[in-house]
Amino acid sequence: MPIIGNTYDTLLDHALRTDPNGSLPEIVKLIDQVNELDDIPVIRGNLETGVLTVRRIGLPEITRRKVNQGVKPSKQKTDQITDTAITYESHSVVDFDELAIAEDKKGERLQIAGSHLQAMAEARASDMFYGKASDGAFNGFATHYNKIGEQVIDAKGTSNLSSVFCIGWAPNTITSFYPKNSTTAGIIHMPSEKPERVPAPDGSNTFMMAYTDVFKWMTGLAVRNYKFGSRIANLDIENTAINDLVALFIKAKNRLPSLKVCMPRFYCNETIYTALEIAAVNKANVNLTIERLENDTKILSILGIPIRRIDALKNNETKVV
Repeated sequence: MPIIGNTYDTLLDHALRTDPNGSLPEIVKLIDQVNELDDIPVIRGNLETGVLTVRRIGLPEITRRKVNQGVKPSKQKTDQITDTAITYESHSVVDFDELAIAEDKKGERLQIAGSHLQAMAEARASDMFYGKASDGAFNGFATHYNKIGEQVIDAKGTSNLSSVFCIGWAPNTITSFYPKNSTTAGIIHMPSEKPERVPAPDGSNTFMMAYTDVFKWMTGLAVRNYKFGSRIANLDIENTAINDLVALFIKAKNRLPSLKVCMPRFYCNETIYTALEIAAVNKANVNLTIERLENDTKILSILGIPIRRIDALKNNETKVV
């Protein structure tokens, strides 16, 4: 079965349109190097701070009409939810002497700042799954899907618990976003033009001359249609057979109302991913496949849906009830 691919604009797509010949796409590429969330859709919000979604919560009343019989007007029932972006920020300091010997000073400066971008990407990945608005983050998937029920499957584990999420990404289902007022896809880079006198990082209470770079990333998560996400909760990563694990993946997939109007992806941690990959290599389950793409990238999938490894997903989650 062919891999179900991406048909939506990613953060890199927005960056390339915004700044085709500048540093913004390079910043995004450095962000994307450290997680497997690089193919998710990103939209520009419809609010200065985020996204307003009008959700349908009830269908209009339908009349079974006979000849010469009137039809009563009706309308669908809706409500509104607002998702607000948060800002990740990090400051990089590059020693003047270190940069002086570099041939490509701009590129070298950005590469040195890579650890700051990595830290921001890892913080966003953690928030994507475990974030809580009450803690200053946006609400992540574990916060949205936090009770056993229609969209949350109980794997009935009691220890070494983890979760697998099946997300049907699309601009109108579940999406990442940046605020409407951002002209740089939610990413701001403020580099100093001249070296500045800053405290030395060695803790000696001395100073040095250095270039500084401020990075800001304004982003959020909008679960615009709750049914396009599902969770396998209470999964015992040490005591779940491969066939049982695959069966749970299939159940999670089938909790989504449609795969035709979204880009489905599974997300699990390294332990679960490794077990599935070994099963695919050993052909222990026909539903698991590894496909080699044109760029030599190998994609692990189940029934054509890619499985992504997310290191932020834990092995010691609290039991979901």
